[in-house]
Amino acid sequence: MEHIELKLCNPAGLAFDISFAGGHKITVDGREGFGGQDLGPRPMQLLLASLASCTGMDVISILQKMRQPVHQHHHQAYCYGQGRRGAAGSCH
Repeated sequence: MEHIELKLCNPAGLAFDISFAGGHKITVDGREGFGGQDLGPRPMQLLLASLASCTGMDVISILQKMRQPVHQHHHQAYCYGQGRRGAAGSCH
């Protein structure tokens, strides 16, 4: 089971330091103008990056299982529009 710990980084703002198993850390924050200080990616950006990287890992894994040579892989993910507090309206 993966362990993720969230702790409030700055009580006056929206920043959170996130610690993961294995010692990895990241700071997530809101953008300026919405209560944040832009100290790290916004949660929606991190979610989109997680989905895109998971998809990429799946594609590479499938190609490797098919014994296909993989020299390079590139794909992009986008979020459009803004909802409440800067949240994305549509992601592709």
